[in-house]
Parts: sequence; structure tokens; C-alpha cells
Amino acid sequence: MKCFKPGDLIHLPQNTSLYQFLTDGTPSSMLRLTAPRLAVFYGDGKKDKMAEVLYDGEVWNTGIESCYYL
Repeated sequence: MKCFKPGDLIHLPQNTSLYQFLTDGTPSSMLRLTAPRLAVFYGDGKKDKMAEVLYDGEVWNTGIESCYYL
């Protein structure tokens, strides 16, 4: 199991899906990466097996399996 700490720099591969959720848990935005990117691990995600990442100045959620150590 991956054990990131808030502030860790992580790698997100091409085609990773990023999501933003409303306060009730419904998805409000979705973004698919067209190239590999770096992001900052922000914390545990809104749903099980999800991670919050800081990407392009916004907090997004993605599957923890899409996050890799540098």
C-alpha cells in the first residue's frame, strides 16, 4: 500500500482521471491528463481508495493507484 504524506511530490501518468466533488459527494468536474504531470499529495480523498492532489492550483481527487513516488 502506498503511504504518501501531505506535501510529497508525486508523479501522475498520462490518462489519469482527476475529479472534483461537491460537498454532498457528487462529482462536479472531471479532467483527464493528456501527458504525465507532477502534483503535490494533499491528503486522503473524499472516497475510499482516493487521494487528494494539488494540481494546477486546484485540489483534485484521483485513485491512489494512479499516484507514484518520484
